[in-house]
Amino acid sequence: AGILESDQAPTVRARLGEGVAGLLGPEGSDEAGDVADHLAILLGLSSHGSPDKHPMFLSARRFVEALGRERPTVLLFEDVHWAEPPLLELIQFLAARAREAPVLLVTTARPELLDVSPSWGGGIPRLHSMTLEPLPEDDARALALALLPAGGTEVPIEDLLRTGGGNPLFIEELAASVSSQAAEAPASLPTSIQGIIAARLDALPGAERAVLQDASVIGRFFWPGALEAIRRDGAAVGEALDALELKDFIRRQPTSRLTGEPEFLFKHVLIREVAYATIPRAQRPARHEAVARYLEQAAGDRARESASLLAHHWKAADQPAKAARYLVAAADLASRAWAKQEAIALYSEAVELLEAGGDRELLEDARLGRTRSRIDTGDYTKAIVEDIDRLLPTVGGRKRALALMARSRAAYWLGSAEDAHVFAEQTADVAREAGDVELEARALAMLGEVAAMDGDLDASLDLQGRAAAIWPADRRDAEYAYAWTQIAVSNYWRGEFETCVRQAREGYERGLEYSAVYPAVNGAAHVGLGLTGLSRHEEAIEWF
Repeated sequence: AGILESDQAPTVRARLGEGVAGLLGPEGSDEAGDVADHLAILLGLSSHGSPDKHPMFLSARRFVEALGRERPTVLLFEDVHWAEPPLLELIQFLAARAREAPVLLVTTARPELLDVSPSWGGGIPRLHSMTLEPLPEDDARALALALLPAGGTEVPIEDLLRTGGGNPLFIEELAASVSSQAAEAPASLPTSIQGIIAARLDALPGAERAVLQDASVIGRFFWPGALEAIRRDGAAVGEALDALELKDFIRRQPTSRLTGEPEFLFKHVLIREVAYATIPRAQRPARHEAVARYLEQAAGDRARESASLLAHHWKAADQPAKAARYLVAAADLASRAWAKQEAIALYSEAVELLEAGGDRELLEDARLGRTRSRIDTGDYTKAIVEDIDRLLPTVGGRKRALALMARSRAAYWLGSAEDAHVFAEQTADVAREAGDVELEARALAMLGEVAAMDGDLDASLDLQGRAAAIWPADRRDAEYAYAWTQIAVSNYWRGEFETCVRQAREGYERGLEYSAVYPAVNGAAHVGLGLTGLSRHEEAIEWF
């Protein structure tokens, strides 16, 4: 789509929409808007809408298959042992289902991936896994000879091969280390990759080593502008970067994500880790602050998309207030993209920082966000004990109504109709006092669900109907669609089959409109029930 990190948000959204429409073509024009919207949420580009996970994954599949139909496509996911569970789930989803186009998915990972996700990749048709064993001695020797100076070194090649143990990276770094010290043999070879890299760093001229250390603060990828922001001494970094690239510490990328800035990356993540470890701890905060300010300036109105990265830098800069604000923003993005466990972890990190002293309102927002994510994952008890019970004594207005609503929903799913009723009634009362019609509607819908649980169909119909009648048009979502399916099924049990079919269709269509699976499935099922009641069995089967 030609999107750069330095592009402003309106440009990014326009280019994403144009790119998706172009890939899907005229035959996919009806769904291009939804696909682009869902991809925007997955990429953290949008704060509108709250679709379910499955429609977003289907949109990702549709996009990937369209790429493959345009031309054979390879998608490479490196180091997935560090990936969050939602990304692993998406990769697995695409690998199992993207069959309609020539698309190859390649992932690389260390063995520890299967320690934390032992079943990952299981059951995927056409899956091929490959374990990279140590190089055979002849291949290791050929690699070493290709990397060592033509005239040889003072270190016997047998020592290098024995120390390298068939590990290509180890052999590469050993060869680079002894080559840089060709004039004199080291007393002994380092016995770990980190030790070799540290020895190579020690041998660098001071200016080059300083630039490499600064780059390690930025991340695996970095740009000269960010380095200059850290250094602030006016020293040119171009020559140092050229020398570091020549010595195979870093590599220049063929394209850059920032307009007018060349992009570099560390040849291997271990080089970055070792370089960072050599920076005195007292010097790190100032460098992280400089990087954070540079990223904020470069991102412009898209800083929210980089919230997790900015939170990392501000936290490392010993600025917890700024870190917490970005942590909450990152958690909000993760939650909307259905990375719920990641969202909970980010909210928890923000809560920990804010409890030590900080913005009280932001702390309340973090607790409410963590509550929603915990309820979405079924962790109702933790949501009650660690968040809701701590919020209710201190919050008022809309936040109190949200906390009460969450408490009601948790009670409902824990099977306590009495508690669900009490807290939903309190939500409705607080919402009315605050003049919040949306939350009042949600509370009435919840009361309708509880009434249905108790078998009081008349009360359920009345409450759900009142909720649907007052629900603001611009705040309708999956809960609104689900309310219609509940109204429909109540009418089914009352024998009002025609009404059930009409209302269930409304819930079904709204569910599709909001990319919400639960109300769409319920609506379809309830249409089938109503048609069955009308003895229109063939039609009912189609809906079931």
